[in-house]
Amino acid sequence: MRLISVAMRKQCHFHKMGIDMTSAFDTIKRSTILRLLEDAGCSSDDLRLCRLLLSRTSVVVRVNSETSTAFLSTKGAFQGDSLSGCFFHLITSWWPESA
Repeated sequence: MRLISVAMRKQCHFHKMGIDMTSAFDTIKRSTILRLLEDAGCSSDDLRLCRLLLSRTSVVVRVNSETSTAFLSTKGAFQGDSLSGCFFHLITSWWPESA
């Protein structure tokens, strides 16, 4: 807040922007993740393991006490997944190049 008050006192233009990273990462195609891994020089064994990790992932949604039937998820990687941090880093380092 101090920065904003200084900008107002000195009559400077001040712009604040926030980016919600959670939604952006959930919507990226898994084929894009795999292509980026290949472009980064991952071995065929590593690509195969990542492909297996990302394929055929089913999801169940629970709202209060009601649970949906399982359905396939084809985008993003789950938070807490063993490689989700690596995927996130890979994708965020790619974003400036894609703009």
